[in-house]
Amino acid sequence: MSSRRPVWTFAAWVAEATRARDASHGMEHFRRVEQLAVYLAGREPRFERLEKNWLLLQLSALAHDVVDHKYVREAEAPRLREHMLRCMTVDCGLDPREARCVQLVAENVSLSRELQGRLALTELEREGCLLLRHLVSDADKLDALGEQGLRRMLQYNAERYGALLPDEAAVGAQLREDAERHLFHRVDYLHTAAAQELARVRLADMKALLADAARLSELLGQELRPEMASTPVERVLEAARRVAALAPELNAGTHADVALDGAALERHLAAARRTVAAADTLRRRLEQYDAEAAHAAGSG
Repeated sequence: MSSRRPVWTFAAWVAEATRARDASHGMEHFRRVEQLAVYLAGREPRFERLEKNWLLLQLSALAHDVVDHKYVREAEAPRLREHMLRCMTVDCGLDPREARCVQLVAENVSLSRELQGRLALTELEREGCLLLRHLVSDADKLDALGEQGLRRMLQYNAERYGALLPDEAAVGAQLREDAERHLFHRVDYLHTAAAQELARVRLADMKALLADAARLSELLGQELRPEMASTPVERVLEAARRVAALAPELNAGTHADVALDGAALERHLAAARRTVAAADTLRRRLEQYDAEAAHAAGSG
């Protein structure tokens, strides 16, 4: 089997398993982490450049956020891990120990686990996967830095909380605060020299962007205005259709989406919150336009 075919096969499975996610923790993020991990491995003297190691590294990078607790309920995680394992062994041709290595790396990439001292270091070392873990974790941290990191934070906040505020100044201030609290310190937890070098550049660019009002306004415009410019009426109607379709089955507790995918209901609720936020933004804008038009008419 070609060394690329398992990667393509697994990537297709990952894309399908996470298709409902926002871009901050979706397939685009997984691909960037894969590319960064390969870049770091190519500059890491400890990495053995064997075809199998490259394969395990790429699959680990693609898998690292599939069972993310922010998107997958605890009760659903075992089933998702089982499906992932089956894809790796049956569809991608990995032996059970190799597949377990990928899962072990994916389960231990999280910085929060690292900070809390909850990494399975003993098992990672025993299975020979610790360096793979460090490479993927460093790549994941790098994707949270620089302009890309700020874009991901905006995408995540918009999807989770529907926080598309009409005041860019307020969003920018919150972005600066969130970056300082959640992103800047990641440079202190990198394990490879190549990642440390890249992180210094990305962190400097991130700080420069946050301090540059024009660049920050451009970034916010690219990430927020297209979303805010969508038609609130259409979003309201779509949300209403979803609720109407769900109501009878939810009352009976038999809706297939809810039974098979517990995150479905949360996605519907998140969509409803975003719809309300967009409608409220439109209302305020219309009031502002009416006031400006009345003022202009009076001045004329």
